[in-house]
Amino acid sequence: MENKVEQLVVYGAKWCPDAKRARKFLDGHGIKYEWHDIDEEEGARDFVIKVNGRFVIPTLLFPDVRE
Repeated sequence: MENKVEQLVVYGAKWCPDAKRARKFLDGHGIKYEWHDIDEEEGARDFVIKVNGRFVIPTLLFPDVRE
């Protein structure tokens, strides 16, 4: 992991209830984030598996985490 994450990054899917809840919370509190839909963005699903060691959504990367 070399690149510093500059803002909150969220990986999820529109069909995932936990991802929906996370986005609703973030939006409701005015927290800015970068959204990546694992069904629409090539490589996003593989990245989630790489970061977690298994498929888990939502995956949130905080600004103090390095990619």
